[in-house]
Amino acid sequence: MKGKRMDLRLGRKKRRTFSAAAVSVAVVSALALFSAPPCLAECAQNAAAGLQEGAGLEMQEKDRIYENEGLRLPVPAKYDKLVLTDVLTGDAKGMLFSVAEKASVDAAKKENANYKGAGWLFGIGRVDEAKLRDMLCMDMSGMEVFAKDDRGNHYVFYHPTDVRYVRESREAMQRDMDQWSMLNGWASGTAKAAFIRENAGLVAESFDDSQVSELLARVLYRPNQEYTVSTLEYGPMSPNGVDPAPYVAPLFYGASYRMVQEDETPDGEYVVLSFPKENCRLDFFLLSGKENYVRYVCDDKHAVLFLADFADKETRASTVMKKWYAALVNAKK
Repeated sequence: MKGKRMDLRLGRKKRRTFSAAAVSVAVVSALALFSAPPCLAECAQNAAAGLQEGAGLEMQEKDRIYENEGLRLPVPAKYDKLVLTDVLTGDAKGMLFSVAEKASVDAAKKENANYKGAGWLFGIGRVDEAKLRDMLCMDMSGMEVFAKDDRGNHYVFYHPTDVRYVRESREAMQRDMDQWSMLNGWASGTAKAAFIRENAGLVAESFDDSQVSELLARVLYRPNQEYTVSTLEYGPMSPNGVDPAPYVAPLFYGASYRMVQEDETPDGEYVVLSFPKENCRLDFFLLSGKENYVRYVCDDKHAVLFLADFADKETRASTVMKKWYAALVNAKK
C-alpha cells in the first residue's frame, strides 16, 4: 500500500512510573506521622519534602544535546525518541542540523527506499554577512533568520513549505496525528529560543520577509540594481550618485510590513520606487495619517497593500521617500 501524506500536526502520553526516591518519600512520611515525637516528626517531614523535591528533579528528563562545530542543539527527551536528528558536518550550504519525524521517514522508506524529505520538521544553518545579504534580496519562503553571533555569522531556521507527514495507511495517519502536531508545535514554537539559550554569544534577530523588504534589500545590497524614484512633480529620477542607504535603511531595518485589505488603499498621490527589469514597483502613499501604507505592484496587475510598522514608532515611510526624492532632484541640478 502506498504511503499516505497529510498536513496534520500532533502527543503520546507518558507511562507513569515511580522512582526509588519517590518510594523513599512515602516511607519517610509514614514514619514521621506515626512513630516519631512531634519535634522529630517535623524534622522528618522536612526531610521528606526535600526528598520529594529531589524525586521531582530526578524524574525530569534532560534534553538530548547534539553538537556541531561548537554549537549545541537541545532536543527535549520526550521528542528525541520520536525524531531523527542529523548533524551535518562540513555542509557546503552551511547547514548544521536537520530534524525529521522518525515514523514518517520509516513509512516513506517502505514505499520507496530512495525517498527523501519525509517527516522533515526543521533545519538550522549558519551563513556569513555576504550570504545573508543575498538571501534578503530574494524570496525567503521556508527560511527565517533568527539569531546572530559576535563573529559576523547569522543563523537561519529552515522549515518545509509543503506536506511532509507520511504513514503507511489512513488509519495510521489518524492514529499518529497528535504526535505529528506535537512535534510541529515544538519545531515552530520553542526550538529556536532553546538553541539561542544553549549557545553563549547568540542573540535573537529577525528580518521582515515581505515583497516590500525584498525589493528594499536589493537597493541596499545590490550595487548595480536598477531603480528610479518618482512623483508627479519631476517624474522618474535615477540614483544620480546619491547613496540610497540613509533613506532605505530606515525603511528596512526595524520595519515590518503586514498585508491589509485592498479597500484600505489611501486616496491621492504617492512616491513610486520602480524596478524596471523586474517590472515591479512600490507606491508610498502621501495622504496625511496614511504615510505608512505601501502598495506592491508587479507586472501591472498583481497588487498587494501593506501597512508598515516601525520599531521606533516615529518613522513615516512616505516622508522618508520624499526626502530621498528631493536628494535625487538636487543631485541632478
